[in-house]
Amino acid sequence: MALRLNSWAESFSRMTGRHFYMHSLRHSFTTNLVRAGIPDNVIQSLVAWESAEMVRTYTDIDADEAIGMYFKDGDISVPGKKSLSEL
Repeated sequence: MALRLNSWAESFSRMTGRHFYMHSLRHSFTTNLVRAGIPDNVIQSLVAWESAEMVRTYTDIDADEAIGMYFKDGDISVPGKKSLSEL
């Protein structure tokens, strides 16, 4: 099974021109949940991690993007809430 998954990952990498590995799906899922404004403790429960630190480990958002989620046009803003179907 692992060899098949690695083969798929290599195929995705060739097709997209970007490095892809199966574990990147965890990063993508977590990052999209954070971007949707879902609190760390909810993500932690959803993914069944023991600590919220894991959410921060798997979130691929740089400092500029993180700050930009809360400040727009010189004003403080609240990130928009999205449903799971919008992720």
